Amino acid sequence: GLGVILSTHLLADVETVCKEILVLRDGQLLARESVSAVGRDPLQVFEVEGFGPEAEFRAGLAALGAEVTEDQRLWLVRLDMRRLTDPAPTDAEAPFPAAAGVRAILQVAADTGYSLRRVRRRPVSLADEFYKMVEA
Repeated sequence: GLGVILSTHLLADVETVCKEILVLRDGQLLARESVSAVGRDPLQVFEVEGFGPEAEFRAGLAALGAEVTEDQRLWLVRLDMRRLTDPAPTDAEAPFPAAAGVRAILQVAADTGYSLRRVRRRPVSLADEFYKMVEA
């Protein structure tokens, strides 16, 4: 194959056209991974919106090991997908399936009588991953 070195701040374009990324800072290699690996972090954030017995719902999420923060009307529920996915993906490039997190949140809502308006995994972009790498 042919390799091309591309230096850019347009990470959305990189995500579209590249298969692999190298992240350099001060001449040092910070990370090297395939673009398809973006989103395979086992800690996933789900956006949840609803109404009902909040204390019970929050306690049910805590029992899953979730961290919950609020962002305006949304609850941001951070789940460790390794606890919910059985078995965990064995391919190092495979993302954790969002469905496992959604199912867990739906079950807690059903168990606690919390009515959901919206549940979705917050999209993970290459830019998000890049900033995590650089800030570490």
